[in-house]
Amino acid sequence: MSTLFPKRIEIDNASIAQLELLFTVATNDLQNYLFTLNGHVISKGQIMLLRQQSHQRIQKLGNDVGEWITKTVPYSYAQGQHDAARQQSHLGDKVAAGIILGAIAHRAFASPPVAGGEVITSAEPKIFDLHAQSIDTIMKDMSASFGNSLTSLSRSIDGVISRVQSLGIRRTIAEAAKQGSSVDAISKSITDLLDNANIYGLVDKSGRQWAPDVYARMLTRTKLVEARNAGMMNSILSIGGDLVQVSAHGAIDQCGPWEGKILSISGSNKYYESVQDAYSGGLFHPNCEHSLNTVNEALLPNGRPKAMTV
Repeated sequence: MSTLFPKRIEIDNASIAQLELLFTVATNDLQNYLFTLNGHVISKGQIMLLRQQSHQRIQKLGNDVGEWITKTVPYSYAQGQHDAARQQSHLGDKVAAGIILGAIAHRAFASPPVAGGEVITSAEPKIFDLHAQSIDTIMKDMSASFGNSLTSLSRSIDGVISRVQSLGIRRTIAEAAKQGSSVDAISKSITDLLDNANIYGLVDKSGRQWAPDVYARMLTRTKLVEARNAGMMNSILSIGGDLVQVSAHGAIDQCGPWEGKILSISGSNKYYESVQDAYSGGLFHPNCEHSLNTVNEALLPNGRPKAMTV
């Protein structure tokens, strides 16, 4: 029978909290910048300075996020490699475990403690490069998603500044015409605009709005799960395997039907649905914690499925 490793992916929540804090501090800073416009006089120089400060602060946030990604994604990918090595060792295939550990040892990034087993470093050098390329692809995709969201945040800030500037011009005209009631009304409009400015709405690819810290948490959890599962799948492929099994922990959402299923990484096994089929069918949605794990393919006759207990 096949072996199921029923585990959720272990997310580093402390690390995610650090990323959320970066967004929280940045948005608070931006809000404070905007409140400097809540004075009686709004000069052109003040507007230019505020735009510059805001853009620089968003750029710093982007740099901080980039540094966080380069530290965290490789670690999550290595988690998948380590899990693959441990599971192969558990199934008795020490050679396969050693090959996977050799790929981990080749990498220069920080990773979890190496699992027990002999490290075998005779794997093809191109395998090492492909692991690096996979990590780089995930990091670039994650950076692009954050970059799009920060662009949206920058536009929101610019939009608020422009609206306040327009109101400031109207107020100056009203003051010159000695229309006291109009001046007071416009001043109140500026205050209300700044108090209720929606600078927190980041927009994803589907057009959905998120608070920055919530978006950061969702995107990060999703991408770290992707990185871990990529480390697992690529490790299985590197030792000549093709099948993985979805973890099972009682999901009641769209992932539920996929729990415990054996999937073909490449899609070449006619007896199993592919990992891509599972993606298309709702597995690995945002915030999903399902893991892909090793299957003892030697115990599956001719690659055919067997009844499983989940």
